[in-house]
Amino acid sequence: MQLIKIVIVDDEKRVRASLKSVLELHYPDAAVIAEADDVQQATDVIKLHKPDVVLLDIKMPGGTGFDVLKQLMPFTFKVIFITAYDEYAIQAFKFSALDYLLKPVIPQELVNTLEKARQQVNIENLAGQFNVFLNNTGSLACETKKIVLNCQDKLHIISVNDIINLFPRENIARW
Repeated sequence: MQLIKIVIVDDEKRVRASLKSVLELHYPDAAVIAEADDVQQATDVIKLHKPDVVLLDIKMPGGTGFDVLKQLMPFTFKVIFITAYDEYAIQAFKFSALDYLLKPVIPQELVNTLEKARQQVNIENLAGQFNVFLNNTGSLACETKKIVLNCQDKLHIISVNDIINLFPRENIARW
């Protein structure tokens, strides 16, 4: 099973450390790949590391978590807001937040939300792989297949669609 890649964005170092501890203890299927403590750093880190999930605070130096998301639009990662402010929940869901957890975070709530995120990421990955498969097999079916015939005088490249009849090997000598 592939680990879910997480970026933690919070201006408080102790909160970031606490979230990492919760993940280590309660959700070993996660890997924290980066952290950030302000809007600019968050934007840079997310662009660089391309996480599956971002645990995002609302208020931080340089702006808000919403400013981070606006700079990254359209984004493909799942967003879980983790904040002390309950008044931004509606705005968070307008940004397609997967969940909105209040500090201090209850570990089981975070685990449940991360499991939901992982399921969505897996479904999206499978859908992407299936689309690539369909595109590849569709393009193979449309391509003109060719064969190479090595004759005494030269090589002949012939489209399979141009072949009308094939003789069995024993009849070639008579041909």
